[in-house]
Amino acid sequence: MSWKLTRSLDATRPGRLPNIATLGRCIAWVVASTQAPTAVAQIVDACDLTTAAAEAACHAHAGANRRLALAMCDNLADAEQARQCRQAADSRHGADEKFCGRQAASRAFVCRRVGQAPYDPAIMASDFTPEITNPWMPLPPGTVMTYTVPGGRDVVEVLNRTRVIDGVTCAVVHDTVTIGGKPEEDTYDYYAQDRRGNVWYFGEETTQFGPDGVPAGVVGSWLAGVDGAKPGMVMEAQSSVGDAYRQEFLVGVGEDSAEVTALDEKVTVPYGTFTHVLQTLEFSGLEPGAREHKYYARGVGNVLVVDLVTGERDGLVSIRRR
Repeated sequence: MSWKLTRSLDATRPGRLPNIATLGRCIAWVVASTQAPTAVAQIVDACDLTTAAAEAACHAHAGANRRLALAMCDNLADAEQARQCRQAADSRHGADEKFCGRQAASRAFVCRRVGQAPYDPAIMASDFTPEITNPWMPLPPGTVMTYTVPGGRDVVEVLNRTRVIDGVTCAVVHDTVTIGGKPEEDTYDYYAQDRRGNVWYFGEETTQFGPDGVPAGVVGSWLAGVDGAKPGMVMEAQSSVGDAYRQEFLVGVGEDSAEVTALDEKVTVPYGTFTHVLQTLEFSGLEPGAREHKYYARGVGNVLVVDLVTGERDGLVSIRRR
């Protein structure tokens, strides 16, 4: 997806560890209450505490999945089939355990970039507007931007309507990805701009599709204010190299972050060549090793996304107004 890391990452998130968000939040409370005897300790170590709690939740769920799989193996009458079933269950459990460790390392990387303080932004509805005028990410209604993706295209349209989320009136952006003419993902994203000009992300409702075009999942969907989810910043009013910030926050569901890495890049995409481009590095606490560079041109917005793992380049092809 051209606008945020979550499409490419959430769509590939292992499905073998579902419902970890709820378990993670419960364990986070236990860890914080037992390991942080004072308010000061909680403030100092909040990010590390969250990482430890989420890792514990991941391992617990991996163990639960193994036990459920073994329970099914116990109901196989054929001894050889039962043996193979148990072997497969143990193999999956081993892979899950390794994934939990890698995911914890990803969260630790996020902590090093965004810091240890509790993530609890003060959101006042009166401070926000759905009119997104930040020059690095303008979202005038009626704008349609098309990007290349391998084997298809990504169409991002700013709709002429709003939605109230967690008391804040947000702009609605419709993002559709098609591969080979078939739908791959359909997403509604919600943004609002504060008085300073910072653009905030208040959630997404996304649907993934299978090869037959039938909806197959809603991985990565979240809304600020629901289940404790908190909005994050996606573009600062005034950016400086080294600025790092969370773009969304719901443990186990939305954990994307970004860091400003350059302010004067030059990029060429099918739509044209842009100079004095702002570059960010985007990363997620959920996806081990995932990294993307995003490039924003003043007065245009996002013009290029480069996956630093696969080398995939999603570049701007066209802009039109409805």
